[in-house]
Amino acid sequence: MRPAIALLITIALVATITALIAVSSGILEHSFKRISNKQMLVQSNVFLSKFVELLKSASSEVKDGFTLDIFLMAPLFFENKEQGLQISIKFDSEVTAPNINLMLENNKTNAFSKEVYTDYFEEIFNVYTISDRILFLSMIEDTLDNDYEERISGSEIAILDPFFMQGTIYSYRHFSHIINAYKEQTRDSSIDLIPWQELIGYKGKGVDINHINAKVLQILNPSLDENSVELYTIDRAEVYENFDALVLDEDTAKRFKELNVSFYSPLVKAKMTVSDGDQENTILFSYNLSTQKVSDIEISN
Repeated sequence: MRPAIALLITIALVATITALIAVSSGILEHSFKRISNKQMLVQSNVFLSKFVELLKSASSEVKDGFTLDIFLMAPLFFENKEQGLQISIKFDSEVTAPNINLMLENNKTNAFSKEVYTDYFEEIFNVYTISDRILFLSMIEDTLDNDYEERISGSEIAILDPFFMQGTIYSYRHFSHIINAYKEQTRDSSIDLIPWQELIGYKGKGVDINHINAKVLQILNPSLDENSVELYTIDRAEVYENFDALVLDEDTAKRFKELNVSFYSPLVKAKMTVSDGDQENTILFSYNLSTQKVSDIEISN
């Protein structure tokens, strides 16, 4: 039954998205005609608005891990050779790594966030050594809270930098300010060797096990060899729906549950690239498949 359902969903998604891109290309053509008039930013916003309206229809049937896989794999490339336009769109899960913003969160579903996340960072630092892990973790915690009280000397970045934004860490760009502040105090550049963009997330309540980053899995389960990690990640052959489908030792299963590992998350991120000859425009945004809402839009050219 599932192969038949997969085929139907795939046909529906590809047909809808192909139509979506074809319709949108007219907007793009109009947009690029106005580049010389310095209206690219306005035109990009208009295009994104139209695109999202159509995206809601294309993604309305994505409601579980199975249909999410199909949605993420659907071909999203369109070329209009007559107009010289190329459009590529790449969607990825946005919950491939633990959300650092949950580190200080205490609630009924995750009553030991600080301990769980501290353990996660300790595992990272066992692989990638830095000179002062206590200072770095304190800097993260003092960023997440909104007060100006230092956990240890030098850990409150906002005291030294009045323009530093405390509270929610929104992106790697924001997180990199913490890294830079740490390096200024310690002169320890070894922290740059840590693949933070793969190990840390900023959205969601838990990692989607079906889209977990390979490096995150290796940190959470150091006993896995490279081949085993790939079988769970880039070479995954099935959609995991519950813990029974995973072959995990007791300690790893406990870590997963503490980090609120899930088997489906509606949070995805998109990278849309539009090129016209030697000109290129990139639009990044987050999209919630459940609420059909867009957030965190970035446009560059």
